[in-house]
Amino acid sequence: MKVSKPLVFFFCLMGSVAFAQTTTDSPYSFYGLGDINTRAFASQRSMASTGTAFTSEARVNILNPATHAGIQYTTFGVDYNLDTRSIQSATVTQKTNRGYFNNLAVAFPLGRRGGMSASLRQYTKVGYNIQANQTDPILGDYQFVYDGQGGINEFLFGAGYSILKDSVRTLNFGANFIYYFGFVKTNRRTTNFLDSPDALSSNIVNRSSVNDVAFDVGLYYDHQFTKDFKMSFGATYAPSLEINAKVNSESYSYRLSGGQEYVKDTVVFTEIKGKVKMPTTMNFGVGIYLGKSWTLLADYKYQDWSELTILGNNTDLNSRREFSIGIESTPNPDALAKFLQSIRYRAGYKFANTRLVVNSNNVSEYAVSAGLGIPVLKTKTKSSINIGIEFGQRGSKENGLIKENFTNFYLGISFNPHKFDTWFKPSKYN
Repeated sequence: MKVSKPLVFFFCLMGSVAFAQTTTDSPYSFYGLGDINTRAFASQRSMASTGTAFTSEARVNILNPATHAGIQYTTFGVDYNLDTRSIQSATVTQKTNRGYFNNLAVAFPLGRRGGMSASLRQYTKVGYNIQANQTDPILGDYQFVYDGQGGINEFLFGAGYSILKDSVRTLNFGANFIYYFGFVKTNRRTTNFLDSPDALSSNIVNRSSVNDVAFDVGLYYDHQFTKDFKMSFGATYAPSLEINAKVNSESYSYRLSGGQEYVKDTVVFTEIKGKVKMPTTMNFGVGIYLGKSWTLLADYKYQDWSELTILGNNTDLNSRREFSIGIESTPNPDALAKFLQSIRYRAGYKFANTRLVVNSNNVSEYAVSAGLGIPVLKTKTKSSINIGIEFGQRGSKENGLIKENFTNFYLGISFNPHKFDTWFKPSKYN
């Protein structure tokens, strides 16, 4: 049996996305399950991650499963991100960068009214190293060192169906089957006893893992008022569910020599099984379309992270509220021979009150973004290369907080190979 090279490449990328361990360097990923990753692809992130009310015949949109009903071509989507970050406290500045594969998906039509998709992404990202100097009246100076890495992955299998579809109106319903898996490993060290070289260091290692299923649902509606004016509305809902989790803990003492740990005594090893209660999530979106050239999208996203508990323990987080607006312009979508006129130009802005409360202060975030959708083999397929950049800030240096200035670069490929358009259509001949 002949196996297509694009399929082999696709599944290799799946492994890369699923098993990458550290894709962030943010002290704010210390809280809860880590930093929350968006479902938006590069084309959407250039528009501030909007898209709850957007559907396309040849672009994957996993923000709302109801939009899958609009897929007319088998489509692959994959993103590569390069995140740069400047982390500033009142006294210290640190710069980091990370490159990694992000969202990976395939979508395909099912008849005239349906569509399906399968996708893999990181749901949360953990990567931090925090050091705090301490002084003991007997032992003298020493350090607390907290570090963590890993994250929770999310596999989505979604489907959408058009309940109503005519020349003026479309009403779609969709749902996602979600499989969560992955782990977060953290270390809490007491070490570097500068004034007591004979003192033993200690470490508490926690490995928290999840492995369970969940679901979410979505609606999409659009209305063609005139030839050159259309509006769309979208909404999604994910209930607060409990998923299976396990925490393995190990405590041991050790001595540092030449940068290596030499374990002296393992104090305790435990395994605890329980539940992680996930947050209720609701997204609402609206879209305005002026002919084929202009698209304006706005989204409101709500996640109640105050509901998050890990093995019965409250995480003291707030709900996250985010508002975003994005715009896309194509000078002449039908200009097959005029390359520059067929490029999609994108921009966006978002503001969020994050889930984080640090030193009794709410942490906010804002970002501006821009990008291009560059057509590939325009006369044969609807494939495109999507590039984008995002500038933003989270937190501040006031009240003992940490300020993060970030610049994120996105490279995405939306691939509609012409010879695969008949993958999911029945053959006329045996």
